[in-house]
Amino acid sequence: MKLRLSLFLVLFLLAAQDTPPLAITSPAPEELLRGQVTITGKMDVPGFLSAQLDFAYSSDPTNTWFIIQAFSQPLADSTLAVWDTTSITDGDYVLRLRVNFEGGTSQEVTVPIKIGNDLLPTP
Repeated sequence: MKLRLSLFLVLFLLAAQDTPPLAITSPAPEELLRGQVTITGKMDVPGFLSAQLDFAYSSDPTNTWFIIQAFSQPLADSTLAVWDTTSITDGDYVLRLRVNFEGGTSQEVTVPIKIGNDLLPTP
C-alpha cells in the first residue's frame, strides 16, 4: 500500500512540474486564426505586479508590440481576451504574455500564430 501511495505521489509531482505557471494555452502554436479568437492562459505566479497580452509581426526587426489586454490581477487557467483579428492583415504573428514582477523583473511566453481572415475556409 505504501508503494502505491509513493508511486501516486511521485506521478502527481511530475505532472505538476509539467504545467508551467505562465502560459498561453490557446491558440496552439502555428494555428490559423480568423475573426473573434478566444485567448486562454495562466499567469498566477508569485510576485505578480502586472501583465500584458500583446502581438507583433513575426518578422518585425523593430520589436514593436501591440497591446491586446492589460492585467492588474493574476489569472489562473482563464480566458485572457477575446481578440478581433478582422482588422489585422493576414500573415504570421507572435502572441506574447508578459508578466512584470514586484522586484522589477519580467517573464514572458510567446506563441507563433497565423492570421487568415481573407483565406477561404478549407472544406
